[in-house]
Amino acid sequence: MVQKALTTGMLFVATVFTQVSLAQSNGVLELIFTYGSEKMSWFGYIDKKGQKKVGVLDRFNEAKIRTTSGKIIRVTSVPKGSGDIVDELMDKNGPVVHLASPASDLYLNLANDRYSRAKGQKGATLLQKQGDLVQSPVVIAMWEPEARKLGWPKNQIGWLDIMNRAATDPSFRFGHTHPGRSNSGLSAVVAQFFAGATRADQRVMILEKSHVLNPQVLDFVKQVQNSVVYYGPSTGFYAETMVEQGPQAISAAVIYESDVVTRNQQIREMNRVAQNASQKRPKLVAIYPREGTFVANHPVAIVNREWMTDEIREASNKVIEFLLEKQQQKEALKDGFQPSIAESFDDSSVFSEQNGIYSQKAKKVLPSPKGEVIDAILANWFGSKKRSFVTIVVDRSGSMGDGDKLAQAKQGALEVLKDLNENDRLHFISFDDRIEVGTSRGAIATDVNGKAWTQKAINDLYPRGGTHLYRSIQRAHEIMCSAENNAVRNRNISAILVLTDGVDTSSDSLNELIEQVGFIGEGRRSQNCRIPIFTVAYEANEAELSLTQISKATGARMVKGTREDIKKILRDFATYL
Repeated sequence: MVQKALTTGMLFVATVFTQVSLAQSNGVLELIFTYGSEKMSWFGYIDKKGQKKVGVLDRFNEAKIRTTSGKIIRVTSVPKGSGDIVDELMDKNGPVVHLASPASDLYLNLANDRYSRAKGQKGATLLQKQGDLVQSPVVIAMWEPEARKLGWPKNQIGWLDIMNRAATDPSFRFGHTHPGRSNSGLSAVVAQFFAGATRADQRVMILEKSHVLNPQVLDFVKQVQNSVVYYGPSTGFYAETMVEQGPQAISAAVIYESDVVTRNQQIREMNRVAQNASQKRPKLVAIYPREGTFVANHPVAIVNREWMTDEIREASNKVIEFLLEKQQQKEALKDGFQPSIAESFDDSSVFSEQNGIYSQKAKKVLPSPKGEVIDAILANWFGSKKRSFVTIVVDRSGSMGDGDKLAQAKQGALEVLKDLNENDRLHFISFDDRIEVGTSRGAIATDVNGKAWTQKAINDLYPRGGTHLYRSIQRAHEIMCSAENNAVRNRNISAILVLTDGVDTSSDSLNELIEQVGFIGEGRRSQNCRIPIFTVAYEANEAELSLTQISKATGARMVKGTREDIKKILRDFATYL
């Protein structure tokens, strides 16, 4: 799960989203601009350490550009996943937004189709496209040694190669983001449907609903989806995970060409200061699937909602004009984006073999389907994706009785339970200085009866005793890796979620636990049973380091759990499954 980085105006957004009148006050016209988070480094943001990274929108605000009536235009930019942009704009009680820029036309088409159907007006437009800001092809990022095993660069790699490699080599770990939240994930899934459709009929030029519902196409997509180790909330998450945790965590992932450029720059710096070979990373290379791929064209659109005025539209267009000026486009090039204006730029140092770009242009660019076709693809993806096999581990020790920590952990567990569907499987473990496994009958089916039983078990928890955290995680791992669970584990996306406040109070060893459950790093013994262990720490400053070590050793994340963030945290966790 990824901590959201926000621009300096985010605190302002929280207070004014529903107060339209504040868009124009004191001679200033405030514009709220939600955009795909891939553009954060170009637009400007605050990093995890609280440091301001100045971008082009900061320069726009500094320029104090005015409307015809003399008001100064000030932009508050809010980075989000493309799916979240659409969801919020479709919500009649959602925030006020004036400008929006999802990562591609896929989400723009989806938004407009859903809006048109909701309004009952054919052709009604929610997002009025004004142009494209920058471009970046969607690629499969793969470690160079892995790519060469598949015959690259002599042979062009496709979805079938990924599928076959994952089926024959359990150590090959492929992933893409959740298509309902992230554009790169949606692009990957739509491209897979397109590849399946062209395998069934080479005359297919653009996807229609009939192709999506074709059993041969659905079977192809299901086979490719069987290659996915887990999904994720954002493209940045996958790019960051690959670099931070290396080839043992992820062998290949669907991200953007721009990410390959910037992450290779990061890798070179990491390798320069690395103290040993284990800290070094090979190069990432951009693979353009031979069946075709999409280009993230980053459309920018004015939002057609009731709060828009002629002056707000004028101000919005001035922001767009600024972003399309040569100087701002040149700045985007530094972040690995291809400029969208017809100007000549020297990009040889950016799109280079050193940065993993051996062919700057995709061999085949796919056309974006209609919104109704994209909706059909999403609906059928849910039927084609791998099922989930999850163990939820809840700390019920005495310290969880302080404040409302146990109540928050219960809420978190119930949120995850709610998101599982009837074909998923679950184990439930609670612990203090004793460990209680939910049922002796094995994995619980998450149908109506299974969910009712688990919900009661969660609600019945009360705080008591010590904290045998490490032993409980070890027990959860043993259950997931047991012989009886081999088949279900291999067919499903498997994960362990630990909800705790704390420091282990037993005499168990953290290092021994990590050696047993970890598969990233030297001396880790769980190479044949790779289960990511996600940890949520409730007011547990002392435990954050140990929980982070456990999660990183298993290719997962530790996050801090608070009352304000719990729903988002667990919603992000659900995107992995």
